Parts: sequence; structure tokens; C-alpha cells
Amino acid sequence: MKRVTIAFSAILILLLLVSFSLAIAAEEKFPTRPISLINPLPPGGPTDIVIRLLAEKAGKALGQPVVPVNKPGGNFVIGISELQQAKPDGYTVGYLPTSGIFVLPHLEKVPYDTLKDFKPIIQYGAMNFGVVVQADSPYKTWKDIAEAGKKTKLRYGHSGPRSIQAIVLNLMAKQEGFSFINIPYKGSPESQTALIGGHLDLAGGDFSYSLVEAGKIRPILMLADVRSPMYPNIQCLKDAGYDYPVPVPFIVAAPKDTPAAIMKALEDAFTKAAKDPEYVKGVADIKLLTTYRSSAELVSYISTTYQRVGEMLKQSGLKN
Repeated sequence: MKRVTIAFSAILILLLLVSFSLAIAAEEKFPTRPISLINPLPPGGPTDIVIRLLAEKAGKALGQPVVPVNKPGGNFVIGISELQQAKPDGYTVGYLPTSGIFVLPHLEKVPYDTLKDFKPIIQYGAMNFGVVVQADSPYKTWKDIAEAGKKTKLRYGHSGPRSIQAIVLNLMAKQEGFSFINIPYKGSPESQTALIGGHLDLAGGDFSYSLVEAGKIRPILMLADVRSPMYPNIQCLKDAGYDYPVPVPFIVAAPKDTPAAIMKALEDAFTKAAKDPEYVKGVADIKLLTTYRSSAELVSYISTTYQRVGEMLKQSGLKN
């Protein structure tokens, strides 16, 4: 009986060693098949274009295709949840949209935890986010808007009361002693169309560089801590005297339990992709930013920004 027990124990140890060796071998060979990159937004927009550029270059670096998969809906919750629930083997990664990870979890119950359920791989860019007016508008700066807002009700178009641009600008207006007539739209394209048509005095969010270059609209304030290299003459929030967080990074992440060796392979490949000259040019061509952060830098950035956004939401009255 004792010999049988010893033999069984030996077999069990051998099987565990074989399984461990196979797991290590699988990590060393990673990847051996295509990788899915979940995008919680619909296809066709600037964010989707950038993701596809990145995926192409990352696939070449990894030696396997990186395939973008659009999973829109539910205020980004559908796509983010699918990433959170994916097997942590490196074969499913995803883009984490600003509203879905920094705003929504403070305001309602979501099936994921921004700070615990994901491992960031890299930041591969950022949006140009700002306030725009008609090209022939008398308003040249935020100061002009504030002065006019104290005399008359200005019509402000944005993507809804929970959008970062709505929250920040309404807090700024409150700080200056006035308020807007807030008019929500499905997205920035719709609000910019309304602006050009004379139905708004200003609009906030990501804006069309082609409309700027065509002389239809004009940015007067960048919703960021620093000036945009694309629009160096336009004030940013700090220039105007405000310190509100407006996180608009492009972040690709993996599920939380993805092994370290696989995370390193992903970070190396996506970093190489984000610094590829063709990728950089492609992003610059559509007037977006190539801001880069490593995985380690993102851990700190996400934690700090999540806390700052929560505090800002309390100021706005949206969060208790």
C-alpha cells in the first residue's frame, strides 16, 4: 500500500512538472496564433483608425496578426467587460475608453473594477480635446466666453451631461459665476454640425481638423494640461487658470492575470508599433497625438487620474 502511495505521488509530481514546463514553453513561444484587440467603439471613427494602424504594426512585431474586433454599446461596458472576462493568456487585449474606465464606474455599477481588473500594456496616443466656435465667432478665448456668459445665456453643445467636456466646462462656468444652456448630442460630429449651422455658440469634445482647416470652426481652448503640438497657439486649461483632469489617452490593456512574460512580449511589441514611423505619420495625418506611456507609467497614471476624476464628479454634483 505504501509503495502504491509513493508511486501515485511520484506520478502526480511528474504531471505537475510536465504541466508547468508546457506552460513555460507556451509563454516562451507566445504568440502562436492571432490576437484579438477589442475596441468598445463602432468602426470608422478616428479612434478606430488609430487602433487599426497600431494593430497592423504590433502584429508584424509579434509575428502573428493582431485583429481589431469592434464591440460597441452600453456606454462602452460591453467591450470593456468582454476584455475583463477574457482568458488571461495574451490572446485578447483591448482599448480602454476614457468614459468607460474613468467616469462611468464612479456613477453607476459596472461589472469591472478599473484599478484591479486590467493590466495596462501601453498608452499609444491621445485625442485633441477642446472647445470650438464658429470660425467667424467674436469669441477668441475662454475669457471672452466667460465675459459673454455673464451677460447672456450661451448655448453649449457636448456629448451628454456625463461626458468629460460637459463636466469640466460647466464647472469652469460655475467657478466664473455663470451657466450654459446645455444641449447634448450623440457625439462631436453632430454638435459641430449644429455649431456650423448657427444653433450653438460653442461645442466641446474631439473636433474635426478638416473643419478647422476648411475655415468652418476654430478651437479657442484645449481641454488638456499642456498645449497641443498640433495647435500650439491655443491655450490649455493650465494657461486659463484651471486644474481639472481631462483624460483622453489611448490605452491598450490585458486581463489582470496575464503572466508577466506575456505582458513583456506585448509591451515590447506594442511599444515598437507605437514608435514605428508609419504609425506616427498616420496618427499625425489625422491630427491626433502620439503621447506614449509605458505599462509601469500607466499604473500610476490610471490610479491618480481615477481618483482625480472622482473628486471632480463630486464637485459637479453627479457623484455623492
